[in-house]
Amino acid sequence: MAEGGESLLTDEETEKLLHFQELTGIDNFDECRQLLTANGWDLEVAVQFVLSRQDGWQSAFHEPPQVSQQREPQVNVDQPEARTLTVERASAAPRGVQDWVVSVLQFPYYLIYSIVFGVINFLLTFFRPDPRLNVVDPLGDVMTFVNAFNQKYGPVRPNFHEGTYGEALTIAKRDLLFMLVYLQDEREPELDNYCRLTLCDPRVVNLIRHRTIVWGCGVNSPEGYRVSRALKATHFPFLGVIVLRNGRMTVVQRIQGLIGAHDLLPALARVFDHNEEGLEVVRQERTQQYLNQSLRQQQDEAYEVSLRADQEKDRKKREQVESARRAAEEEQNRDLDVRRRRQEMEQRKDLIRQFLPPEPEPTDPEAIVVVLKLPNGVRLERRFSKTDSLSVLYNYLFVHEAAPDDFQVVTNFPRKVLPCQPTQENPNPPTFAEFGIHKAELLFVHDNQA
Repeated sequence: MAEGGESLLTDEETEKLLHFQELTGIDNFDECRQLLTANGWDLEVAVQFVLSRQDGWQSAFHEPPQVSQQREPQVNVDQPEARTLTVERASAAPRGVQDWVVSVLQFPYYLIYSIVFGVINFLLTFFRPDPRLNVVDPLGDVMTFVNAFNQKYGPVRPNFHEGTYGEALTIAKRDLLFMLVYLQDEREPELDNYCRLTLCDPRVVNLIRHRTIVWGCGVNSPEGYRVSRALKATHFPFLGVIVLRNGRMTVVQRIQGLIGAHDLLPALARVFDHNEEGLEVVRQERTQQYLNQSLRQQQDEAYEVSLRADQEKDRKKREQVESARRAAEEEQNRDLDVRRRRQEMEQRKDLIRQFLPPEPEPTDPEAIVVVLKLPNGVRLERRFSKTDSLSVLYNYLFVHEAAPDDFQVVTNFPRKVLPCQPTQENPNPPTFAEFGIHKAELLFVHDNQA
C-alpha cells in the first residue's frame, strides 16, 4: 500500500483507481494515481489517454476508442501457487478377451479419425473463422446464460452477477470478495445433473452466497469462449476462484470437470480459508487508510473552522479600524465645516460692521431708544432713527459679540416678532416707524438654537 498523506484517497477515488488498473493493465499504484490526477480523476479521459499512448492514436479526444477496443481487465492466470483440480470422465474398462480385442481393433480407427478430424477443423479455421472469436454483445451473452439458468434451476441456485466479466472483476476487487467464475459447455451430456446436484446443492449455495461474486457464461457464446481462453480453461464445466493478491486479481483455484458437491465443498472451503488472511490484511489497510483519510478530513475541517474564525476576527478588526477611521474623518470634516462656517460668519460680520449706520445723537428728534434684553441676561441699549430699517437692528445684534448667531426679536406685550432679518421673501424689512415703534421700546432677543 502506498503510504503518506499524499496517497490518501476517498472511497470514490479508490474505486476509480481499481477500475483504472483493470481497464489499463497498469499494476503500479503510484503510476495509476498520477495518470488519474493528471486527467482530473476523469476515468474515461484517463483510459483514453493511456490507450492513445499505447496504440499510437493522434488524439484520444478526437478519436475515442470503441468499447470493443478497450483492454480486458487483467487477471494473473499463472500464479505458481494456484491449484488445479481436474475430474476426468470415467471410461468403462474392457471386460473379457472379446472387449480387449474390439478395443485394440478400434484404436487405429479412433486415432486416424481424431487426427483427420483435427486437421480438417484446423484447415477450416482459415476459411471459416470461429464465430465465437467476435465478441459483439458480451452483456447479452451473459444475460442469456443467467436467465436460462435461473429459469431452469429455480430459487436454490448461485446468484449470478448480471453484468460483464470486467464489471464483476471490478466489484470483487473493490469490495474484496472472492470471484467464482463458472463456464459450461452446453454439449456436455451430464451438464444438467452437474448443475442440479453440484452447483445448486444448498450447501454449495450457502458457502458462496456471502463470500463471493459469482459470474457465469456458456463457452458456446463469444463472451464465455473469450473468458475461457483468458483463464486457460481446458475442461468443462469449469470453476475458477479469483481473488486479490499482491494488488492484482489472481486465479488461485481451477476446478474442471464433473465434480460432485461432496468434493467441491472442501475444495472451495480450503481455497477460501487459505486466501482469507490476505484479504483481511487488505481490509485492514483500507480501513487504516480510511481512518487516516477521515482524520485528515477532520483536521482539515478543524483548520477550516479555525481559519474562518481568524478571518472573521480579522474582518471585524478591519471593520472596527475602518469604522474608527471614518468616524475620525467625519469628526474632522465636521470640525472643518464648523470652522469654515465660523470663518464665513466672521467675515460676514466684519462686512456688516463696515456698513452699519452710526448711532443718532441724543438730541436728534427722530432718535428712539431701544433696550434689548439678551438670552444670557445682558441688556443692550442703543439709539436708532425712526426711519432706519429694522434690518439695522438685526445687523447691530448680529455683529454684537454677546448676541446669539441665530435669533429673533420680539416685543413684550402684545408679543410680536419683528421682521428685522432680511429674507428672500422679505428682502426689505420695514422701518421702525412703519412697524409702529415711535418711542423708547423694550425688546427681547430669543436664541433660535436654544
